[in-house]
Amino acid sequence: MNTPKGLLKVSIFALIFIYLVIVAGSVVRMAGAGMGCPDWPKCFDCWIPPTEESQLPEDYRESFAERREKKIIKFTKLLNSLGFKKEAKIILNDESLREKEAPFNATKTWIEYLNRLVGFIAGNLVLAQFLWVLFRLRKRKGLLFLSFINLLLMGFQAWFGSIVVATNLLPWIISIHMYIALLIVAVQIAIIHRLKNKEFPKIQPAFFWIYGLTVVAVLFQFHTGTQVRQAIDAISETVPRSMWLEEIGSVFIIHRTTAWLVVVCAAAAFGMNYLKKWNENSTLMLFSLVVFEVIFGIILAYAGMAAFAQPFHLLLGTLIFGYLCHILLSQWQKSK
Repeated sequence: MNTPKGLLKVSIFALIFIYLVIVAGSVVRMAGAGMGCPDWPKCFDCWIPPTEESQLPEDYRESFAERREKKIIKFTKLLNSLGFKKEAKIILNDESLREKEAPFNATKTWIEYLNRLVGFIAGNLVLAQFLWVLFRLRKRKGLLFLSFINLLLMGFQAWFGSIVVATNLLPWIISIHMYIALLIVAVQIAIIHRLKNKEFPKIQPAFFWIYGLTVVAVLFQFHTGTQVRQAIDAISETVPRSMWLEEIGSVFIIHRTTAWLVVVCAAAAFGMNYLKKWNENSTLMLFSLVVFEVIFGIILAYAGMAAFAQPFHLLLGTLIFGYLCHILLSQWQKSK
């Protein structure tokens, strides 16, 4: 069954906006604007946020703190019901979550609002994708299933975004938010592959295993990267930015050291392709992405955690992950 070209374009745009959401989230973190909007999905009870504090009620800080308290209680009840009693207790006993809202900052508010706007567009593109498949291609069960799963994941991610806000950007909750985003990327790439419905050139078996190992290494890097960020979050308000990595010590050393596994995998694939003349173009793309990722990692490490490098570092990491998913899905699809 042929795929409508319009649907393929919608799916590709959905993937682009999913990546833009990830980048926008990193910009929010870089700017310290995560609490720029104290409520969700609105921002200061408005669909279009205010530009001046005079537009807000006098008691807005107390009001939004009370709302956050109610949402925290609901969330901890959910955690308890799922068996995460220790995590629920930690959140309930965290007095920092019961502080008044930070003073209004128009710049941070609009940075966070634009992040949500990009997320809204991405969500609607995924919704349009599902509806199109449902009404036009529902006989393609695998495609329908994947489209439905990603719609559910986008909805869950949107709800979980409200939990991120309610818990005042707790590091481990932000990490879960990131992992869900990677899963959404992987599923969306799988959807595009099914929509293209074409043959892909088969790569050498050696590359398949190298790429598989690289995926594992990249996921481990995301894990250690979130630990680095969590450690930084704990000291960011009391330690100068230039000393963050020095203060967190071993956490960063592990992240930096294990990054070499990704470099070695990419270099091995590139070198094998060159020496054996296999003409596999994916090795050059992977190696190039890894090189740029390393460059921005070096900038972060030796330029005092330069804020501008953070979004690029995260974007390149997710692009590497997505590209590897693309290659491996291509081979899996061909072997069916």
